[in-house]
Parts: sequence; structure tokens; C-alpha cells
Amino acid sequence: MDIESFASGESGDIELEKVMLRLMMEYFELWKKKQKSYGATNIGAFGAMGCLIRANDKIQRLRRHYFMGKDVSLTNETIQDTWLDLIGYSLMGLVCDRGLWPGLENKGE
Repeated sequence: MDIESFASGESGDIELEKVMLRLMMEYFELWKKKQKSYGATNIGAFGAMGCLIRANDKIQRLRRHYFMGKDVSLTNETIQDTWLDLIGYSLMGLVCDRGLWPGLENKGE
């Protein structure tokens, strides 16, 4: 699938649209791998609140890196990985908030 064909230039910058689309696909590929490893129950157990807590972990890591100049290197997660994870927790939180996550225990969040 040629994702760049979705770029229309409507934003006023077709090249930036292509960059954004490529990053969205990069995240989607990462999400599929992680979803296969973790399954749906880990998000379903705590729903949007769990996503918020995990997103905050990522934000705190980014804050320490950018605002405090702390070395927050992890052996298996780069700063760019942290940004991608933040996208993921935002999207999964939204799916939970809409009551669409499989096995969601607290649909009334």
C-alpha cells in the first residue's frame, strides 16, 4: 500500500503530510508487534486510566531528557521510541474512552 497516496496537500505542505503518514505507519507497525507480544488484556484491565499513567511515564522520561538534560538512555528504548510509545498510549486511551478496546473492564470511564 502506498500510504503517501493519502497525502493531498490540504494541510498546505504535502511533503510534511508524507512525513506524518510515514511516521503513522511506522507507529502502526510497532503497535502490531507489541500487541502480538502483550495482547489486549493488559490495556483492557485498566483502560484509559492505565493508558494515562503509562503516557505520563513517557512524558516524565521526555521531560527529564529535554528539560533537565538527564541521560535517560535505556538499553532497549531510544527517545524516539518513547515518542512513538506516547502516540500509542494516546490512541489506545482514546479507543478505551470510546469503549472499543476488547475486554475493557471499565467501559464507563
